[in-house]
Amino acid sequence: MNFFISCGEISGDMHASALVKELKKLIPSATFTGIGGDYLRDEGVETILDINEMGIIGFVEAIKSISTVNHQLEIAYKHAMHADCCIFVDYPGFNLRLARRTRKIGKKNIYYILPQVWAWGAWRLKNLRKDFDLLLSILPFEEAYFQKHNVKAHFCGNPVFDRYVSEGENVEEIEIPEGKKIIGILPGSRGSEINRILPYVEEIITELNSKRKDLFFIISRKIAYEIKALENTTFYEGSPYSIMKASDVLLVKSGTATLEAGLFEKPMVVIYKGSYLSYVIAKMFAKTDYISLVNLILGEEAVPEYVQKINTEEILQKLIGFLDNSKLYTDTVKKLKNLKQILKPGAAENAARTIYEEVLKNGYVGVDQKPS
Repeated sequence: MNFFISCGEISGDMHASALVKELKKLIPSATFTGIGGDYLRDEGVETILDINEMGIIGFVEAIKSISTVNHQLEIAYKHAMHADCCIFVDYPGFNLRLARRTRKIGKKNIYYILPQVWAWGAWRLKNLRKDFDLLLSILPFEEAYFQKHNVKAHFCGNPVFDRYVSEGENVEEIEIPEGKKIIGILPGSRGSEINRILPYVEEIITELNSKRKDLFFIISRKIAYEIKALENTTFYEGSPYSIMKASDVLLVKSGTATLEAGLFEKPMVVIYKGSYLSYVIAKMFAKTDYISLVNLILGEEAVPEYVQKINTEEILQKLIGFLDNSKLYTDTVKKLKNLKQILKPGAAENAARTIYEEVLKNGYVGVDQKPS
């Protein structure tokens, strides 16, 4: 059994590697080739393109990179032609185009971590229905959404929840000053996103320092970036989980980190700022009231969001509100606790078993008996 697996970002690489690990348990003789990074290579996957060459975010950025993407598609397609089964992980702008080509030559296509067509991009439903044999969702509300549109999808659990369960309580402790309330800041993991947010972060910290003497700020610094010296502020290069655990409240760039912070039951303010043109285009097609995973999964604005229009005065008031209003803090924590009840554990294991059942139907050599 030969698998081709395609992902385009660090998070996809991480989730894809967990899936490969589980598939190996079910199909020990399987081989894997594809697009990935260190996580997939650690699982023995032969990578023909590295995720550091991928990771294009936004409409404008995609347009500028058309020739590069077309070249990458050609390379990927030539290798995918030799696979029995193609697994696509997130990264829809690239993966949907590649899947269309592999479908035309009769490959079995499986999608893990699905395009957010419920938010925008409903025109992609037709392609998902036509080009894929199996859709594996990590968000609980997606299963009903896709089925409503006659697209078969399975909710297999959320890998972020699994990572929290395995690592959440075993993280490095951060030394914090005595008598201080801690505000953790997670500005993201991409340089372009961080640079758009940093001026607001600097302003918020400066303003809060001028108003309060009982605050201390911990900023995640997973990649290098420039920021001016700020009082009562430290940078932490370890796991963001350590920051989440140490903090009373959080200021978080929209993305996976919002769900992780929610699982730590930490009240937060969510911010996001992209390129202006990308935002305008996305706004035209958006079909959801929320951007953060926490609010999307809970189906309400459990935590405040600031998208594109970042009002620093309002944000610092929200942060102070969580710290000073014990009822607001407690009520928000109660809402966040529901995330653990909604999400299902064992995402990679459940996804691998579902894939196994799918390829078993074709009677591939070495895949002829269900595991116990």
